[in-house]
Amino acid sequence: MKAENLVSKAEVRRAKLYRMIDRLTQLCEDASHPDDIRELLDDVMAFHDKALEVQLQLEEALTGEERDQEATQWEALTERIQMARREARARIRQMEGSLSDCSARSIDLDHRSNSKPRVKERLPELKMPVFAGKVLEFPAFWDRFQGCVHNRTDLDDASKFSYLLSSLSGEALAAVEGMPSSSANYSHAMELLQERFGRTDVIVREHVMAIWNAKPCTDSGDSIHALVDEINRHLRCLTALGKNPSTGEMTANEVFLPFLAEKFPEEIRLAWDIHVQSVSGVKGNLPEFLDFAQVRAAAKRAVAASSGGGRLIKQDDPKQQEPGPGRRERHRTPKTGKRGAKGATTVLHAAVNSSCPVCKGDHDVASCEEFLQADAHTRSRMATRSSVQQVRLQSVRARAFGKNGQCALVQCFLDAGSQSSFVRKEVADALGLAGPYEVIRLVTVDNSGGTERRMRRVEFHLGAVDPSQPRTLYPIHALVLPKICGKIRQAPVKLSEWPHLSNLPVADQCEERTFTIDELIGLDHYFSLVGGDVRRSRGGLVAIRSPLGWILCGQTSRRPTIAVTTLLTRVEESANQILRRFWELETTGIATDDQNAPPDEEAFAKFEEGLSFDGERYEVRLPCLPSQLSLPNNFPQARRRLLAVERRLARCEEEKREYAATMRQYVENG
Repeated sequence: MKAENLVSKAEVRRAKLYRMIDRLTQLCEDASHPDDIRELLDDVMAFHDKALEVQLQLEEALTGEERDQEATQWEALTERIQMARREARARIRQMEGSLSDCSARSIDLDHRSNSKPRVKERLPELKMPVFAGKVLEFPAFWDRFQGCVHNRTDLDDASKFSYLLSSLSGEALAAVEGMPSSSANYSHAMELLQERFGRTDVIVREHVMAIWNAKPCTDSGDSIHALVDEINRHLRCLTALGKNPSTGEMTANEVFLPFLAEKFPEEIRLAWDIHVQSVSGVKGNLPEFLDFAQVRAAAKRAVAASSGGGRLIKQDDPKQQEPGPGRRERHRTPKTGKRGAKGATTVLHAAVNSSCPVCKGDHDVASCEEFLQADAHTRSRMATRSSVQQVRLQSVRARAFGKNGQCALVQCFLDAGSQSSFVRKEVADALGLAGPYEVIRLVTVDNSGGTERRMRRVEFHLGAVDPSQPRTLYPIHALVLPKICGKIRQAPVKLSEWPHLSNLPVADQCEERTFTIDELIGLDHYFSLVGGDVRRSRGGLVAIRSPLGWILCGQTSRRPTIAVTTLLTRVEESANQILRRFWELETTGIATDDQNAPPDEEAFAKFEEGLSFDGERYEVRLPCLPSQLSLPNNFPQARRRLLAVERRLARCEEEKREYAATMRQYVENG
């Protein structure tokens, strides 16, 4: 049998399977009778076996990239079928359990009643509520699920997990869908949902906000009744949570805190929620929130002081030599004086004296060939010897403890720019840490789209290395990564040069060294380890109090700045590169991975020669060089695309007519 015929048959069978899966999913969502779902599921699996035979024949007939593409499409279809089958089986078990309970209750009522004969009819099906992630709906869902599924003794944990997954959607389903559907993970999933959506303080806050944000009613009976019913509904929910406003169970802090928190930036509100959730013993009342905001403000001032303001200073303006908040400069093009096009811009600044501190030449350090050509280790030595400004990162040594008593000396890096904390896999294995797996999207520098990864979430404790510090252990929840980043070279510090840092128990070494980051403490635990006591000097080193010891960060040199040289690198695409990408045909194999490849002058010259205008339209020839290889035959891909377009157009007559009219216009216009 020809490969083209096999391709056509395989596409027809795959399309039919997708339609059957969509119908099966719709039956599950509509809570149809279990027999209807089971019958359609059997039809899907039977047709899947027939389609598999054609798929195997097709893969034997194809070779290379075409076979890989067909195999990838079949794997995606198989995964979709498996998910639909699991959902259908879970729905069947759930509904059969509900029907059996209803039948048992019906039989009991028949035994009690002797005045009426038994009537055999199908009782209404009990439909489990679906929780989508709204906090105010969680208590009702939680009670209903515990009564119908969780408290049943005839179900194992794996079956209960399947029922749980079928009762979730949206944000709630995304929170647990990365876990394998096993008995061991059922308890973890329940705890995760309770911690994320069942926090009493969050539910109380949402009810209070809902009462105050209720829309005013109009001067009509229905509108007044609706407003009264809405307020009473929230008040009854608060009473059920043990926060009855009429009996004094609800304090003024719980009423005022939600409204006053809205006056602060969203960043502080997010950090406060993380702080309350992660730190034990925090009451979450108004005084603690205000203290937390003060600590946050002190940390921001410390970071601003350690960075020196980050201002771009002009050499010809002595008034701007004073440190201050960062400002943007408007860069203009040298030819027109107008503002240049927005592009990817990198700004490098270096503090210099009137002469180079490295080679003593008549230039600044940013232009020193000896400094620029040296490797990273040699540059660090030169900077230390020549007193060039260096910045020390927030790192601290600590002891990490596992649940079984294992202990390890680790190097921690505090980063308020990370939402979550991370730990190296080598450290997690050494501590014997275990935990559930989650699907996490990592968005890093130069990767705005992010990448999804399946990572393990573990729990351990951190303690101070210095015996003079309190022996308190702090719980940390972190995600496991094989490697957090490359090696870090820490700038050296001479405490004798900083009077305000004398006699401080520093938690990290002061000499220059290179180390590997074992644990990255993100914003979820940052403020658990950083206190409010900050010691700093103008434009110099900053010391921040921590339960693990004092942390040093900021500029490590007192050398004054006389002038600042700003090197601006603007990256813009040329017309040749834009034209190259416009004509690239990725599916036919002529696309290049190097988007920064040098433009082909000969191809661009031929493009200009072949460009013409007939009075109505521009005509241009494809910019292909005669010396290059000819394009491969892409007839199979084109045929599959044409069939796909025809199938799509067959579902809508209007689009089909418009498409045909457009094609005729192309043919008529040549």
